[in-house]
Amino acid sequence: MRDFTALLVYRLTIQRGGLEMLFSNQRIHKIAVPAKDDSGTPANVAFLVRHLCDHVMKDTRKELFVLDGTV
Repeated sequence: MRDFTALLVYRLTIQRGGLEMLFSNQRIHKIAVPAKDDSGTPANVAFLVRHLCDHVMKDTRKELFVLDGTV
């Protein structure tokens, strides 16, 4: 279980170009991400991308946002 007591808070702004379509047509998101992943490793950009796909992105077409684990 993740420790949500230590959170990193981001304000994600999606620029124009259609990407907002994958995120419920919202361009600005305020998200809280655990400071560490399940294994205790500090959060990094790869963790942030996974978190966005799993918790923020409502569209099922993840391949339009992530390819081979990167944006």
